[in-house]
Amino acid sequence: MNIRSWDMLDYGKVTDTIYKRSVKKVIERNVPGAGGDRIGGRDILYFAADSDKAMLTASATLTGNQLAAAGAVHLAVNRLAAAGAYALAVNIQLIVSAELPEKSIKALMGSVSESCGKLHITSVQADVAAVPGLTETVITATAIGEAGGLFEPEKAEADQDIIMAGYAGDYGAAKLAFAGQAELERHFNPVFLSPVMEADYTGDTISAVSAVKAAAAAGVRSMYACGEGGVYTAVWELAENAGLGARIQLKEVPLRQETVEICDYFNISHIS
Repeated sequence: MNIRSWDMLDYGKVTDTIYKRSVKKVIERNVPGAGGDRIGGRDILYFAADSDKAMLTASATLTGNQLAAAGAVHLAVNRLAAAGAYALAVNIQLIVSAELPEKSIKALMGSVSESCGKLHITSVQADVAAVPGLTETVITATAIGEAGGLFEPEKAEADQDIIMAGYAGDYGAAKLAFAGQAELERHFNPVFLSPVMEADYTGDTISAVSAVKAAAAAGVRSMYACGEGGVYTAVWELAENAGLGARIQLKEVPLRQETVEICDYFNISHIS
């Protein structure tokens, strides 16, 4: 059987068009009341029991090794924070190759637990499933928190400025650097690469929680956590959720020089 190349999906999250057509609409058609007009992206779920307080969950799925394990935790927690909630608990699901040694599972969980510890999250549940034929470990993190614990989110309004906290492409540059370390060290001075190679990816390097707290204290009520798809996707989803358009001043997007050089070397965009 021949599979046409245009029938295949790109790696990573499916496009917004596919998501709306084949995921969101199917849920809304079969689950009464699902998919209400909530502030937040497709990675955020609001739900309420009998209490007055609603709960939120935010999820993130990445593939790779210890870097991806830490990245999935932080991205899920970042998304939850940007939706206005502190993370109270984290659920981790690892899908690994049946050939992966147990010591690698321990290393993955080491990154997960270290990240949760630095985020002061004390309730952590995890499970691991082994499947045949997998080339990379799939890590899904789900962060759970109480809605409004950080701030009550509002939709963005016309004529507001979009301010970016942190640097674009830090995680992606790190993934490229660790995967191609030997090749990069033949091209760049190792001293130039050291800020990327030696950064703490279980801590503040990819955490946005402090930035969210500072923004909330300053009165910001509409936030979005960058993740897969980079700055373009983040701005697109932020604007679409508000029913607005947006303009990006590319020269104003904060980037580390190491990120620019590493991405250029591999001919990969550092923005998207």
